[in-house]
Amino acid sequence: MKFSWFWVRYKIEKSRSRLHAIIYKRFGIGRGFKSLHKFKNLEKGKPCFIIGNGPSLTVADLNYLAKNNVVSIASNKIYRCFDQTNWRPSYYTVADYLNAENDGREIDELNVIKFIPYSLKSFFRNKNNVFFFNELPAHSDNPPEYVPRFSKDAAEGFHVGHSVTHLNIQLANFLGCSPIYIIGMDGKYNIPDQRVDHKVFDAAVASDFGNHFVKNYYAEGEKWAEPRPDLIEIEHDLDNLSIQEGGSQIYNASRKTVIKSFKRINLSDIRF
Repeated sequence: MKFSWFWVRYKIEKSRSRLHAIIYKRFGIGRGFKSLHKFKNLEKGKPCFIIGNGPSLTVADLNYLAKNNVVSIASNKIYRCFDQTNWRPSYYTVADYLNAENDGREIDELNVIKFIPYSLKSFFRNKNNVFFFNELPAHSDNPPEYVPRFSKDAAEGFHVGHSVTHLNIQLANFLGCSPIYIIGMDGKYNIPDQRVDHKVFDAAVASDFGNHFVKNYYAEGEKWAEPRPDLIEIEHDLDNLSIQEGGSQIYNASRKTVIKSFKRINLSDIRF
């Protein structure tokens, strides 16, 4: 395996994040405490739209959100559509090693508030409006015993999991948003048979096969982590339960979806 300084930093920071999360939980102190805590309930009582990048999402959906000036959270390569719309997310997240490795420079150029795990810090140079958080481990990483976590305190950290939507729901909850709507979360993937070598992920694949709402979302041959729908479903079941326990609700307003964890609603039926 070819040596990678980024991989070494990633592993070190991931371990440090988990240690800092324990310190914060026990003693109420830790890195990023003040900068993250100021976002607690910042959007209290406002509806929030979490944007998935599935093929059912359209630019018209994003224009509809822009027209109504609502809080939104988007991720990964959402900027691939920015040349087609004036809409911009209120908050942006990226939590996947491969996305950070492939797109660090483009993400650096985004003029939006960003939430990024400490483990990916070395991929980014522009630290303006970037807020780093600790990564919380799952209670068990081994399927079928996989037990994800749901954090209500960004200062302690967030559980990244296997879907960035899981992270974004935790963030929306921390911001105080209610209710939470999700669009473009199809949850169904066309996975190529061929696996490719990567220094971090055993289950990496290349080529996109129409899994996203814009063409060339991934460049031809670009490596990306193979999705785990079985584990994603477990995460979303926990998300739904956690949000309901807090007195709010998650609605899946995606045009097409196989995700069953959340109540369904049509985007056109949502009133602001």
